[in-house]
Amino acid sequence: MSTELPSAYKQIEVEPASRVLGAYLSGFRLDAVSNPDIYEEIRRAVDEFGVVFMRDQRMTPEDYAKLGRRFGELESGHVAFKTTDDFPEIQHITYEPGDSVYANHWHADQTYQKRPAAYSILRAVKVPSRGSDTLWTSNDHMYQTMPVPMQEMLKGLEVEHDLLYNSARLGGLQDPEIFGRIESLSRRAIHPAVITHPRTGRELLFVNVLQCRSFVGVQESINRDLMNLIHNIIQLPDLQVRLRWAPDTVAMWDNWSTMHYATFDYGSCSRHMQRLLVKATCEPSRIAS
Repeated sequence: MSTELPSAYKQIEVEPASRVLGAYLSGFRLDAVSNPDIYEEIRRAVDEFGVVFMRDQRMTPEDYAKLGRRFGELESGHVAFKTTDDFPEIQHITYEPGDSVYANHWHADQTYQKRPAAYSILRAVKVPSRGSDTLWTSNDHMYQTMPVPMQEMLKGLEVEHDLLYNSARLGGLQDPEIFGRIESLSRRAIHPAVITHPRTGRELLFVNVLQCRSFVGVQESINRDLMNLIHNIIQLPDLQVRLRWAPDTVAMWDNWSTMHYATFDYGSCSRHMQRLLVKATCEPSRIAS
């Protein structure tokens, strides 16, 4: 991800949010897109910056679902988040005081699937006046930060991603009904620890620390040390960008090339977000040898 602006941006305005990833996009309304090239430039900005932010985007549910479909087929329904019959693609992620929270850990969305979502789109409906920020980190920059011998070692490893493993361990899913439904699905997938992004060709670390059970074939003590090392690299502020939400802010990010962290510093306030997940057209694959 780069802060160098490609000259191809003709329909939208792009302002980098940091030197590593993230950009603010403006100059258009998502509920009244007159030129379809705008969608392609948004996609290009996500490729370039990993995550993009669009302020003051008032939309109806129909507008929002239509936006997501411009980038691919949408996931329908969700085992943990509420949806409606009219718009099953829109996942309502709500918090009321006293609810359990499990998004305040670094993670990517649904990597326990064989084809994890390509893009995540999140829209703020109701947010606290302070707090509830979201942070993103760059998976390709994390990989480039590592010493070359470690890069080479990780290229040969695979990781088991497990929906329940860390969510249960961290105590984030406490509703017995929801937990039972998730457990019955028993969703797991094995992915390479290092992949090539199908659109950008970048080498990425693909280790979702919230949903990764273990490196395949690695003894427990070494596995633990590797996970801790990766978690420590994620904490580097130089690899992060932070968004302060406001109502009608929309964020769209590449779910393979970034991880994100939703801060939980608003326990006495309500929060309502709407999420869309755009399906991937391929499985994560190793980098070219």
